[in-house]
Amino acid sequence: MQRGRLHGRRVTMNATGGANAVDQAPLRPGILSPARLAVLFALLTLFGAFYKGHLDRVPYADERFYVQEGIDAVDGGFLRLIDRRGSRNSDVTVMPLYPAFLGVVFSISDRALDSARCTMAQADKGRGPCDLDFSAVFWPQYLLAAFTVALSVWFVAREFRSSVAGALAGAFLLAAGLPLLYANRYLTEAVYFPLVAVFLVTLYYAVRDRGVGWTVLCGVSLGLLALSRASYIYAVLPAVAVLIFARLPGARRPFLGRLVQSIGFSAVFFAILGPWFWANYTFFGSLMPTSTGIVLVSRVTHNKMTPQEYAAGWVFWLPDFGDSLSEKLFGRDAVERLKFEGRGSFYRVVRGDVMGEAEAYLKTARPGPLSKEERANALRSWLISEKIFGDLPKHVAVSLLLSWRGVFVGKYAGMIGLAALVALFCGAWGRPYRWPVATLAAVPVFVLGLQAFTSLNIPRYNVAMLFPMAVATGLMLSALIRWGATRLHRGRSDA
Repeated sequence: MQRGRLHGRRVTMNATGGANAVDQAPLRPGILSPARLAVLFALLTLFGAFYKGHLDRVPYADERFYVQEGIDAVDGGFLRLIDRRGSRNSDVTVMPLYPAFLGVVFSISDRALDSARCTMAQADKGRGPCDLDFSAVFWPQYLLAAFTVALSVWFVAREFRSSVAGALAGAFLLAAGLPLLYANRYLTEAVYFPLVAVFLVTLYYAVRDRGVGWTVLCGVSLGLLALSRASYIYAVLPAVAVLIFARLPGARRPFLGRLVQSIGFSAVFFAILGPWFWANYTFFGSLMPTSTGIVLVSRVTHNKMTPQEYAAGWVFWLPDFGDSLSEKLFGRDAVERLKFEGRGSFYRVVRGDVMGEAEAYLKTARPGPLSKEERANALRSWLISEKIFGDLPKHVAVSLLLSWRGVFVGKYAGMIGLAALVALFCGAWGRPYRWPVATLAAVPVFVLGLQAFTSLNIPRYNVAMLFPMAVATGLMLSALIRWGATRLHRGRSDA
């Protein structure tokens, strides 16, 4: 028999995995109630932001693209985020939500706009003569980070009736450091991770309660997520599957009702994306903008791994110590091309070889001048037909390895979170929690695999995995605490 707490009920699991509600005792308010615990962690997050944040931080690397997009939105109107002609970032394709956020901030705060203009003008000189003040950007992001941590704590404490599990989930997020890290960056993750938390919580309640309100909120939040990261456009597919097939206590709607709910959810989702699709079609003649294909080139380049490099990759992409350990285990030659600056690196030398193949194909198959759009489409079609589906087993195998690379969000936090998820789904103690956690993890895991299939899938792309990892870690550690307390009590009783 397995006993646990689930959705405000004491649950007893029998040998066949069935659940019987033994009592429906209401949640008792107290000093560690979910709401008070959430407020406490929100304050802790804000304190950490105040202590560690830098309101005069200079944009670096990819951050400059977003800052320039925000400036362009102010100077040329927000449609400039889609119609990039004349923009300094005309060759860069980014989703519009975070640049729009920066544009709104720059429209409101002259100080932030002046700081942005100055730092972009001095981009090659670091700070230069600029007196920077981006507090109008960072304080809203700090509040979003605090909200994200608080929502996670409240959700775990409320749904699993355990303030200890909620506190441990919040501690996991703060220890991982990513909510605060991205709150002090000019990157889309500053709004993306809060939206992930809202989407997963509303998806969970849409499955459990089947209410119209939760379904609408779920569709809105996923639509906004898709406007912050393009891979979430395709996340509507696993989200619909979760709405139809997930099983949570209290979810009693028949199949037809679940089907209608998923249709309504999809309608809301596409209504949010509709204006963006329309603008793309107006300017480019297609619903989604095209890119130069460089990301896909970088991805298929890794299909040229040797078996020894493939084996070494499973160790190489472990956080921190993986590169040195893999070199000791497999030898320097097996890991050299996996390094960004390594001899014959996949990122530089091998990618150049693949681009050479692509250029040769384009000269033969598409002679004559090509527009940027035609060239991008031809390159992408060749990569998909020749380099992906032409060698699909190898591509899938390498995608599994790149999923492994991308799952270690927050380095050691990702290792702990992954271990907690595996323990929850494999251990008997986690049986009462499997459907709830599977409901939360399904979409992030799908996106993890999708990004490994189409890109290099660095951990930053998979911040969404932190939410189910935090839930699983909180539940695992609270179960360990209960087990330890029980053993200690039994030891004292026997004595």
